[in-house]
Amino acid sequence: MTSCALVPRPTRLEDGERGLAHWIKMFGRAFIADLDEGSRAALVSRVAQGLRPHLFCDDAWHADYVRLRVAARRPGS
Repeated sequence: MTSCALVPRPTRLEDGERGLAHWIKMFGRAFIADLDEGSRAALVSRVAQGLRPHLFCDDAWHADYVRLRVAARRPGS
């Protein structure tokens, strides 16, 4: 391997205050599918409460996305 780097890439979520809820419904569908609507809303509320100090700014949620960049060579080339 020639290099490897973690590249922080915070990503602004659409829909302002509702952005986190939409993100959870889209990417966490398999984890929340068995919950009734009330339980889903409670889960989103608790997640938002815990993450707000870290991931909500400028009137929007931001995904804490990190990209892994790797440059490698095949041995002998």
